[in-house]
Amino acid sequence: RWPKVSNRNTTMKNVLIAEDDPTTRKLLAAVVTAWGGNPIAVKSGESAWELLECNPRIELLITDCLMEGIDGRDLVRRIRSEGGAYSQ
Repeated sequence: RWPKVSNRNTTMKNVLIAEDDPTTRKLLAAVVTAWGGNPIAVKSGESAWELLECNPRIELLITDCLMEGIDGRDLVRRIRSEGGAYSQ
């Protein structure tokens, strides 16, 4: 069991998880759910970027630093340089 968030004034809503390891991805999704969030889990940086481009309601990104293709560091760089509302 994961601890529940006691302060309900700060609720997470849409949390994007970019993680290539399926076990870690499921674990992170379970933690986000236990904390009252809506996890959106993808297995690559490319998929995360596609979702970020079309979904302005994602409020938090949890990303793996080492993934094939676009890794977490590249994803954050791309968000900062091209991310529109996310880069502010």
